[in-house]
Amino acid sequence: MWLFVALGLVAFAYYVFKSGKYDYWEKRGVPTASGNEWFFGHFKSIFLLKKHLVEVIDTIYKEFPDAPLVGYYVMNVPTLMVKDLDIIKTILISEFSSFNSNGMKYDKKADPLATAHPFFQSGGEWKTTRAQVTPS
Repeated sequence: MWLFVALGLVAFAYYVFKSGKYDYWEKRGVPTASGNEWFFGHFKSIFLLKKHLVEVIDTIYKEFPDAPLVGYYVMNVPTLMVKDLDIIKTILISEFSSFNSNGMKYDKKADPLATAHPFFQSGGEWKTTRAQVTPS
């Protein structure tokens, strides 16, 4: 009896988790890459060492050749691939302050060159470095 209750709860939790986490881009009208797996998102083949990250990203990129934006999931995190050059320019120039905290964290001691780039910084560090590289 308890086994059926436990299985029912697991199935219900799976349904709630799947429907709540993996429809972020669909609700916003952004084309979403196929092959989304529960827990792994679109990166299951990477975790199973069947494909390289570049192959997975390339597959997602090519699935919607004319779409300016494509949504996909890294684990359960919605991630946006921007393909349109005008949108990229807007993000990198006039709206960069809205995107300065992108979740990418690097150890400054391990890789000082990468962490000096504004793309990998946030807050005050980002503002200082951005002012140095922005044409005035």
